[in-house]
Amino acid sequence: MTSQLSNKAFALVTRKLARKSCHSRELRAALVRYGFAEEEITLALERAASYIDDEAWLRDQIAKYASRGKSNLEIMAKLSSKGIPKSEYERLLPRGPGPLSTLIQKKYRILLEEGVPREERLKALASIARRGFSHSQIEAALSEGVPHLS
Repeated sequence: MTSQLSNKAFALVTRKLARKSCHSRELRAALVRYGFAEEEITLALERAASYIDDEAWLRDQIAKYASRGKSNLEIMAKLSSKGIPKSEYERLLPRGPGPLSTLIQKKYRILLEEGVPREERLKALASIARRGFSHSQIEAALSEGVPHLS
């Protein structure tokens, strides 16, 4: 039989999920912050298991960050700050120049133009590198020719 506190914990979980999709670790952290005991947290998360899809949530978050031109390092930092271990999402990280191409198209189109002063190009390249993209990734994306927006 479930206790009144585990019912309150379950109600909190369902309210949070009604507002937005969450990872089970985020929900667990919220329940801990509210002072629920481990047993109540476990019961509430078990009851809500059919509403929680960690894999889909991770795919959505990674796709959202990648579409904003975030590097894998930035994506990993965001997910780690939410308490999600690297082993859960590492295989889902984007491969290839996708996020970098997006970033160059949106913010660094200067790198695609001819006749740009060297200093301006270097500033743009340094800014991209500070976002977590390696020199080889940047070089590969630019040498392959980042597709232009139509």
